[in-house]
Amino acid sequence: MFEAVSFSLNIGDILQVCGPNGSGKTTLMRTLVGLYKNYTGCFDWDLPSPPLYLGHRPGINENLTPRENIKWVFELNNQHIKAADIDDAIRQVGLAESAHICCSDLSFGQKKRVALAPFCLGKNSLWIMDEPFSGIDGVGITLIEELFRKRSLWGGSIIFSSHQAIPSGLAVKKLELQ
Repeated sequence: MFEAVSFSLNIGDILQVCGPNGSGKTTLMRTLVGLYKNYTGCFDWDLPSPPLYLGHRPGINENLTPRENIKWVFELNNQHIKAADIDDAIRQVGLAESAHICCSDLSFGQKKRVALAPFCLGKNSLWIMDEPFSGIDGVGITLIEELFRKRSLWGGSIIFSSHQAIPSGLAVKKLELQ
């Protein structure tokens, strides 16, 4: 899919993976989080916990409510989360009115916000996000930009792919795939 990809990421860095359709952006994202194993080379991670990952699709359980999905994500990672923290994340992503609705009844953009909610709470030092801005309205884009700002200032790093313009006011490195 691609050859000789090399990059470094420091504390607080934001890296945008760019390239045309079919250039391998999603493949790279999935390889970075261990979903693809068939590659040559290595990753030299020094992370206290695994990266928090957002795939191109929301990756939520549509049979659960937003609240139940957030709790489920933390349980998958053997982490306890307080109900008040879940409620706070739901408010941050603009889903307070939909917290008890089954995700199968939500729009694509709302489902994407459910998938973003754990990023409001997670302490993971690295986020890997495949096309986080797709299917999101202007308010959602502003939300993601604010999450990026806060994570970078906190000292967390972000790798994301996107065809959208770089979020405003953020220092973003670029990795161009051909």
